[in-house]
Amino acid sequence: MSDYDEIVRVIQKSEAFRSSQTYQRLLAYLLTCVKQKTIPKETAIAMDVFGRDASFNPSEDTLVRVHMYKLRKKLTQYYEQEGAADPIRLQIPRGSYELVFDAVEESVGASSSPNWRWMVGGGILLLAFVGLLTIWLPEAGEKAPQNQSRIWQGMLEDEDPFQIVFGDIYVFLKEDSTHNKRLTLRDPAINTREDFQEFLTKHPAEATAYQEYPYSFLIKNSVFSLHHLYQLLGPGKKPVQLRLLSHFGSETMYDTHTIYVGLFKSMGLFQHYFSNSSARYSVEEGRECLQILLSEGDTILLQSEGNPAELHTDYGWFAKYPGPNDHTLMLFAGFHDTGVLQAVRYLTDPELIQQLEQQLQAQFGKIPDWFEVFFEVQGIDRTEIQPEIRYIFPIHMGENVSPE
Repeated sequence: MSDYDEIVRVIQKSEAFRSSQTYQRLLAYLLTCVKQKTIPKETAIAMDVFGRDASFNPSEDTLVRVHMYKLRKKLTQYYEQEGAADPIRLQIPRGSYELVFDAVEESVGASSSPNWRWMVGGGILLLAFVGLLTIWLPEAGEKAPQNQSRIWQGMLEDEDPFQIVFGDIYVFLKEDSTHNKRLTLRDPAINTREDFQEFLTKHPAEATAYQEYPYSFLIKNSVFSLHHLYQLLGPGKKPVQLRLLSHFGSETMYDTHTIYVGLFKSMGLFQHYFSNSSARYSVEEGRECLQILLSEGDTILLQSEGNPAELHTDYGWFAKYPGPNDHTLMLFAGFHDTGVLQAVRYLTDPELIQQLEQQLQAQFGKIPDWFEVFFEVQGIDRTEIQPEIRYIFPIHMGENVSPE
């Protein structure tokens, strides 16, 4: 028997595991994968451990994700009690199903530099994005003021990581044989590779004329939004993963707190959450709009006005929702990047967030767990100059939701 076998055997006989054959079996399967030097896939776990057949669809069935979430919790419970003195600990990194054996090392001084991971799939982030971010990142050991916001408190104090999902603009190509040109197209209904493949399936006669574009595009203020979020999240110990919506899978929300930053038209699967909002997003006669239902039954229509490159009016939206597995989802969106950036600033700037919390307290008598805020902002060339909170509504949720 190997050392790994003995470590797992002891855990399986512990108080946290001995009464559950399912989690003993799941742990043993992950150990087998370690020995075979393979990283198990969700479908393979469903079939090999839980007896599902080849028709298992992880995008529709959360069986594996839920059990892996609970397995991590059981391991945490074990190491808080019986395994507190174990020299080697089992870890299952979030976003992966690989079993990792980590030797415990005595801490000799922790760095305040965060664990930021760039996970952007096949998309690209502009060099200016990376360059400006590098300039703004503090040196190792540099500390930012502690954030006392009650809106963020629970997420900043628990052990779960964050992922920031940027709403990139997905485009694709079409060969125009008549004019011997290659056209770059954008369709608001196509936001991911999966959407594009579904589009091709529905139009088989024209499929050969279309092909995927190798890049996607980010809104201008993505880098500025990330800067503000970093000031809040970066100086802590939490890992922060950066993703593009075009290469994002909702299954990752089961292991992390999720932050979406982007335009309304780029929200993709996150538009599902408007079903629990006081607003409805739509495109009427080529123009985007938000229809807000007030408590007295009246409806307010919000639309951006003016040229975004000049003096204009934009609207931003922030919403805090419950996510899967007791995680939190925070959405920052707008018609243009002026509104997006203003929403981010209001929820990250210490003075502005204090003003918002005071307004929430005055309006509801408390800080609601789940709520949404609509901002109106005057701007020039996508730079906000005169922000105003227009509406605040509570979000009533009976149970956790997901965008699936």
